[in-house]
Amino acid sequence: MVNKNKKIFFFLSQPYDRFNYDRFSFNFLKKNGYEPIYVDLSGFFTKSNHQHKIKKNIKFIKINSFEDFLVFLNRHKEKFYFIDLVTYSSFIFNMFQKILSNRGCLKIYISTSIITLSHLLSPSQKFLIYIKKFEILKIFFSTFIYIKRGINNLLKTKPNLIFISGKDELKKFSNSQKIYPSCSLDYNTYIKTKIPILKKKLKQIVYLDQNFLYHRDFLSTNEGVKNRKNFLEFYKKLKIFISKIQREEKCKIVICIHPRSGKNSLNYLKKLFKSKNIIFSWNTNQEIQKSKLVIFNYSNSHQIAVLHHKPLLIVHNLSNKYFDYELKEKIINKISKDLDIPTVNLNRNFQNFKLRYEINIHKYKKYIKNYLSSIYPKRVSSWNIIIENLKRNNL
Repeated sequence: MVNKNKKIFFFLSQPYDRFNYDRFSFNFLKKNGYEPIYVDLSGFFTKSNHQHKIKKNIKFIKINSFEDFLVFLNRHKEKFYFIDLVTYSSFIFNMFQKILSNRGCLKIYISTSIITLSHLLSPSQKFLIYIKKFEILKIFFSTFIYIKRGINNLLKTKPNLIFISGKDELKKFSNSQKIYPSCSLDYNTYIKTKIPILKKKLKQIVYLDQNFLYHRDFLSTNEGVKNRKNFLEFYKKLKIFISKIQREEKCKIVICIHPRSGKNSLNYLKKLFKSKNIIFSWNTNQEIQKSKLVIFNYSNSHQIAVLHHKPLLIVHNLSNKYFDYELKEKIINKISKDLDIPTVNLNRNFQNFKLRYEINIHKYKKYIKNYLSSIYPKRVSSWNIIIENLKRNNL
């Protein structure tokens, strides 16, 4: 039986699915005497009523309203660990965490993404862009959001135990906090990989789909509507680019499906890419491992390719017609510069573009240490590191 003080509450703004079950290693936590409990706040933040297909023996809680927070606090008065993986900002949720902290619960920080402050636009950069475009409403709106976010950040509960993926994350925290070198969730996936002895030359090229048309995050924000035409145009041009590569390289193309893609997304891709030389796969890690080149937009799954030391190519169709164009441009340029990898703007003539199969190994290793694993090249799971340190920091 699990000790009541060994409960770990995972607060997410996403409905429960197999993808999250695997990446948060719930089975591993249970085997080590901890009880993971999934708390779905997607209904509170997006007002959507998601249906769950829950695996047996996994407890989950839905929080859809302010009243649900009060019910939670009334039912769970014991001390426990909790992890905030919510992608939204909320005064109510911040106050809720403050109460948990005051009761003696310990907050754990883990990283799920490589997107850091250096990848994003600063408030001053956004302000200058809006002034340049003379977008008065955006100036007022962004100022309001900035002030609101600043207040929420001041009210945020600081984590008691911090497990950083890469050295770049040290910028977020003070020296007085408990910080432990760890690794990203994708690094956990990578170290599980059995490195095979490949007898045949690597031939396939992989494209990492980002599920632009049906991604839940895009559908719950303005981006899904404002960028739909741009996304459709991207896929149209991507099809031409992929066909060119397949024709010139005479190789198999593998389209790796986004882990949260549904039937709509898969059917769209299959209808778009009709070719016996193009296949679709959910096994991203394995397909990358067997590839000679990986193509992507700005998907975080490129991390797996970096860890496997695969040549990379960024493709996009960015223009000022895009919603949040400047942000996407900065992210893509930052990744390209950090890894020394080429980019192709599909809006331009790409018929003479030649693929590059060399990598800058020095930059790849630096990228891994900065963003993906502060313990590299050790092959240790972040969950092993977390459990080891939780045993030393009992509630």
